[in-house]
Amino acid sequence: MEALPIILAVVGTAASFAGSMQQSKAQKRVAGQQQAAAEQSKRIAGQNAAAIEAETAETVRREGIAANTAQSKRRALAAAGGGTTYGSTGALLDEQRARETDYINWLKKSGQSQAAIEREKGQYSFLTGSAVAAGTKARAKATKTKAFVDLTSGGSNIYSAYADL
Repeated sequence: MEALPIILAVVGTAASFAGSMQQSKAQKRVAGQQQAAAEQSKRIAGQNAAAIEAETAETVRREGIAANTAQSKRRALAAAGGGTTYGSTGALLDEQRARETDYINWLKKSGQSQAAIEREKGQYSFLTGSAVAAGTKARAKATKTKAFVDLTSGGSNIYSAYADL
């Protein structure tokens, strides 16, 4: 029975060390998953931004064709009606064309703005996720360091138990 305190101190120290090391490994694994999620978030945001840009380009293309068709029809109707495309009729046609051009330019800028916002959101998610992952990794390192500190103090507990015999 005299060796029991020594055995208990050894087993307790070993169990504490093993548990802390497992916890440290789990924290490292979680940190890796957090970093991967942050990178994936940034990648998805980039893909979303590219999709927004492609959609905007297609909308601008279709609206440009529609504006050109409408402008041609208006000019043809003015000419067919015996009017001229100069003077007040020409000014009206030019004003309508300017409005259509302004609308198309607004579509372009709006799409660029939406894509930029999407990229910024991805960058923010990446930075936030990376910071969380770095914190988890630091916690894993601290847990591992604490395991070795506890192992050292456990060694002194074993020595104390032996000295008490």
